Amino acid sequence: MARAHHRFSPSAAERWSNCPGSIQLSEQVPAPQGTAYTEEGTVAHSAAEAKLLMAAGEISKSDYNKRMQAVQASEFWSGEMDEAATFYAERVREIIAERGEDEAELMVEQHFRLDPWVPGGYGTADAVVIGGDTIEVIDFKYGKGVRVDAQ
Repeated sequence: MARAHHRFSPSAAERWSNCPGSIQLSEQVPAPQGTAYTEEGTVAHSAAEAKLLMAAGEISKSDYNKRMQAVQASEFWSGEMDEAATFYAERVREIIAERGEDEAELMVEQHFRLDPWVPGGYGTADAVVIGGDTIEVIDFKYGKGVRVDAQ
């Protein structure tokens, strides 16, 4: 399922902050069609979300099994994807442990607004861990096609 993007999308901030005119120009271009790469990424994110929610105790085993059954039915499902999603969930859990299990707060697929900085701006973070005086935003990267810098 494709997500809507704001014209000041956080994922495109490097582009529009360096070239403000690109916003108006990009509005004149037809919306990109989904590709096998975007579909694969969506499946991978669904697996990563299910694994993280399960590891965090946020969903039941039954709900996890239902989610994973849907993911595994995809033509894009693979052992490599399973391994990447598992690694992501384990890494987020490590970050929570570093912040202190009882102190850290985990938010998965957290929607956020950027109104104080970008009027009408919004986005979704794959995982956010708040603990002590630190907020860590974790972005799950998976796929092929267009290289995306995770920094």
